Amino acid sequence: MTQYLVAIVDGLLASGIRHVCLVNNHLEPAHDAAVRAAIVGRDTKASVACPLTKRWARTLSAEFKSGQCHAGRYETSIMMAAAPELVNEPLRTRLPSVPISLSDKLREGVMTFEAMGMESAYAGDPASASIEEGEQLIQRLGEMVVGEVLEALGVKAAS
Repeated sequence: MTQYLVAIVDGLLASGIRHVCLVNNHLEPAHDAAVRAAIVGRDTKASVACPLTKRWARTLSAEFKSGQCHAGRYETSIMMAAAPELVNEPLRTRLPSVPISLSDKLREGVMTFEAMGMESAYAGDPASASIEEGEQLIQRLGEMVVGEVLEALGVKAAS
Protein backbone atom coordinates (compact mmCIF):
# COMPACT_ATOMS: atom_id res chain seq x y z
CA MET A 1 0.00 0.00 0.00
CA THR A 2 2.83 2.40 0.80
CA GLN A 3 4.32 1.99 -2.67
CA TYR A 4 0.92 2.66 -4.23
CA LEU A 5 0.47 5.83 -2.18
CA VAL A 6 4.02 6.97 -2.95
CA ALA A 7 3.25 6.64 -6.68
CA ILE A 8 0.06 8.67 -6.28
CA VAL A 9 1.69 11.39 -4.16
CA ASP A 10 4.69 11.65 -6.48
CA GLY A 11 2.44 11.75 -9.55
CA LEU A 12 0.31 14.54 -8.12
CA LEU A 13 3.34 16.56 -7.05
CA ALA A 14 4.96 16.07 -10.46
CA SER A 15 1.80 17.40 -12.12
CA GLY A 16 2.16 20.69 -10.27
CA ILE A 17 -0.01 20.10 -7.22
CA ARG A 18 1.53 22.15 -4.39
CA HIS A 19 0.57 19.87 -1.52
CA VAL A 20 -0.97 16.42 -1.12
CA CYS A 21 -2.78 15.50 2.09
CA LEU A 22 -3.54 11.82 2.64
CA VAL A 23 -6.60 11.37 4.83
CA ASN A 24 -6.67 8.24 6.96
CA ASN A 25 -9.50 7.25 9.28
CA HIS A 26 -8.36 3.65 9.74
CA LEU A 27 -7.36 2.72 13.31
CA GLU A 28 -5.26 -0.34 12.49
CA PRO A 29 -1.65 0.58 13.42
CA ALA A 30 0.06 -1.08 10.42
CA HIS A 31 -2.31 0.72 8.05
CA ASP A 32 -1.59 4.08 9.68
CA ALA A 33 2.17 3.42 9.53
CA ALA A 34 1.92 2.51 5.82
CA VAL A 35 0.07 5.75 5.04
CA ARG A 36 2.56 7.85 7.02
CA ALA A 37 5.51 6.13 5.32
CA ALA A 38 4.23 7.37 1.95
CA ILE A 39 5.02 10.99 2.80
CA VAL A 40 8.47 10.52 4.34
CA GLY A 41 10.97 12.98 2.90
CA ARG A 42 8.37 15.21 1.31
CA ASP A 43 8.48 17.92 4.02
CA THR A 44 5.94 20.63 3.21
CA LYS A 45 4.74 18.89 0.04
CA ALA A 46 2.72 16.14 1.72
CA SER A 47 0.95 15.50 5.00
CA VAL A 48 -1.37 13.00 6.67
CA ALA A 49 -4.63 13.96 8.37
CA CYS A 50 -5.71 11.26 10.79
CA PRO A 51 -7.91 11.43 13.88
CA LEU A 52 -5.53 9.04 15.62
CA THR A 53 -3.34 12.07 16.23
CA LYS A 54 -4.17 13.13 19.79
CA ARG A 55 -4.69 16.77 18.94
CA TRP A 56 -7.45 15.80 16.49
CA ALA A 57 -8.86 12.86 18.46
CA ARG A 58 -9.68 15.12 21.39
CA THR A 59 -11.96 17.18 19.13
CA LEU A 60 -14.14 14.20 18.20
CA SER A 61 -16.99 12.43 19.97
CA ALA A 62 -16.82 10.58 23.28
CA GLU A 63 -17.45 7.30 21.47
CA PHE A 64 -14.50 7.90 19.15
CA LYS A 65 -12.25 8.70 22.12
CA SER A 66 -13.35 5.48 23.84
CA GLY A 67 -12.32 3.38 20.83
CA GLN A 68 -15.84 1.92 20.62
CA CYS A 69 -16.31 3.40 17.19
CA HIS A 70 -16.26 0.77 14.47
CA ALA A 71 -19.62 1.22 12.74
CA GLY A 72 -21.01 2.52 16.03
CA ARG A 73 -22.51 5.91 16.80
CA TYR A 74 -19.47 7.85 15.50
CA GLU A 75 -19.24 6.26 12.05
CA THR A 76 -22.98 5.71 11.67
CA SER A 77 -23.68 9.38 12.43
CA ILE A 78 -21.21 10.36 9.73
CA MET A 79 -22.88 8.01 7.24
CA MET A 80 -26.35 9.26 8.16
CA ALA A 81 -25.23 12.82 7.40
CA ALA A 82 -23.18 12.04 4.28
CA ALA A 83 -25.06 9.18 2.62
CA PRO A 84 -28.23 8.28 4.52
CA GLU A 85 -29.36 5.96 1.73
CA LEU A 86 -26.52 3.61 2.68
CA VAL A 87 -27.72 3.21 6.28
CA ASN A 88 -30.11 0.34 6.97
CA GLU A 89 -32.33 2.34 9.30
CA PRO A 90 -34.60 -0.49 10.54
CA LEU A 91 -31.56 -2.61 11.42
CA ARG A 92 -29.56 0.29 12.90
CA THR A 93 -32.27 1.16 15.42
CA ARG A 94 -32.39 -2.46 16.68
CA LEU A 95 -28.65 -2.98 17.16
CA PRO A 96 -27.53 -3.32 20.77
CA SER A 97 -24.57 -1.36 22.07
CA VAL A 98 -21.27 -3.29 21.96
CA PRO A 99 -18.94 -1.75 24.58
CA ILE A 100 -15.65 -3.01 23.16
CA SER A 101 -12.77 -0.62 22.51
CA LEU A 102 -11.27 -1.43 19.13
CA SER A 103 -8.21 0.69 19.93
CA ASP A 104 -7.61 -1.11 23.25
CA LYS A 105 -7.92 -4.51 21.56
CA LEU A 106 -5.49 -3.51 18.81
CA ARG A 107 -2.99 -2.31 21.45
CA GLU A 108 -3.35 -5.71 23.12
CA GLY A 109 -2.47 -7.39 19.82
CA VAL A 110 -5.96 -8.71 19.09
CA MET A 111 -6.35 -8.38 15.33
CA THR A 112 -9.72 -9.82 14.27
CA PHE A 113 -13.24 -8.67 15.06
CA GLU A 114 -14.18 -12.18 16.14
CA ALA A 115 -11.27 -12.40 18.59
CA MET A 116 -12.23 -8.96 19.93
CA GLY A 117 -15.76 -10.17 20.67
CA MET A 118 -17.25 -8.16 17.81
CA GLU A 119 -19.06 -11.00 16.04
CA SER A 120 -21.14 -8.54 13.99
CA ALA A 121 -18.02 -6.42 13.23
CA TYR A 122 -19.19 -3.28 15.03
CA ALA A 123 -18.50 -1.66 18.37
CA GLY A 124 -20.21 1.24 20.03
CA ASP A 125 -23.85 2.26 19.79
CA PRO A 126 -25.13 2.71 16.23
CA ALA A 127 -28.73 2.94 17.46
CA SER A 128 -27.94 6.30 19.09
CA ALA A 129 -26.42 7.82 15.93
CA SER A 130 -27.87 11.03 14.51
CA ILE A 131 -27.62 13.20 11.42
CA GLU A 132 -26.84 16.24 13.61
CA GLU A 133 -23.87 14.52 15.25
CA GLY A 134 -22.70 13.34 11.84
CA GLU A 135 -22.76 16.89 10.48
CA GLN A 136 -20.72 18.10 13.48
CA LEU A 137 -18.19 15.29 13.05
CA ILE A 138 -17.82 15.94 9.31
CA GLN A 139 -17.14 19.60 10.14
CA ARG A 140 -14.47 18.62 12.69
CA LEU A 141 -12.86 16.13 10.30
CA GLY A 142 -12.77 18.83 7.61
CA GLU A 143 -11.08 21.18 10.08
CA MET A 144 -8.53 18.43 10.76
CA VAL A 145 -7.64 18.16 7.07
CA VAL A 146 -7.42 21.93 6.62
CA GLY A 147 -5.33 22.23 9.79
CA GLU A 148 -2.83 19.61 8.65
CA VAL A 149 -2.46 21.20 5.21
CA LEU A 150 -2.05 24.73 6.58
CA GLU A 151 0.50 23.55 9.13
CA ALA A 152 2.50 21.68 6.49
CA LEU A 153 2.49 24.80 4.29
CA GLY A 154 3.59 26.97 7.21
CA VAL A 155 0.36 28.98 7.21
CA LYS A 156 -1.07 29.98 10.56
CA ALA A 157 -4.73 28.99 10.81
CA ALA A 158 -7.27 31.66 11.78
CA SER A 159 -8.47 31.26 15.34
